[in-house]
Amino acid sequence: MAVSEIDEGRDRVGNRRWSAFVLDRAGLRDDDIVIRMTGCPNGCARPYLAEIALVGKGPGRYNLYLGAAFDGTRMNKLYAEDLDHNGIVGALDPVLAAYAKERKKGERFGDFTIRAGFVAATRNGLDFHADTGPQARKP
Repeated sequence: MAVSEIDEGRDRVGNRRWSAFVLDRAGLRDDDIVIRMTGCPNGCARPYLAEIALVGKGPGRYNLYLGAAFDGTRMNKLYAEDLDHNGIVGALDPVLAAYAKERKKGERFGDFTIRAGFVAATRNGLDFHADTGPQARKP
């Protein structure tokens, strides 16, 4: 059984309207950003290879991961823990707004989160749990 219920009727997080809502707020609806979410941390939905990932921690609560490569060649990093819907939106809004405003031409979201200092890069599987959480942004 999944740790977190992902049912459109019970949880706003995880449905397509929610994803569109979050991306619309930053003017990114037409951008290709890999977003994956799952109700448990086992990784069957490959959330750790998504530029934005939500992994269930408990009913209505999620861990937020950022920074994977668009093509799946780099794992993401834990950015924020144990967030509800409002916490996820609050955590993503400034990152997505910065991406919309500060990205370089052709730069993918996951690459931007690392270059801009939101998360540290996962160079190999052994450092997946190293340097997690929001990083100090580079000036």
